[in-house]
Amino acid sequence: MHVNDNNKEQQQNAIPGEGNFDFARFMSLLKEYNYGGFLSIELSWVYSFDPVSALIKAIKRLRCYTETN
Repeated sequence: MHVNDNNKEQQQNAIPGEGNFDFARFMSLLKEYNYGGFLSIELSWVYSFDPVSALIKAIKRLRCYTETN
């Protein structure tokens, strides 16, 4: 499943936590239902100037949401 964030107005493919999506709740539900698959981070072209930093930030955010639930 791919994950990204947005502002509820348009598809932005933002780093998780930079929009309005409730990732804490989402990750909690995945854990509750024993989801064992992969999460694929889908980021916008705006991150293409520094994609590694954006990906590292996105991974850290998702891990943080996972650890708190």
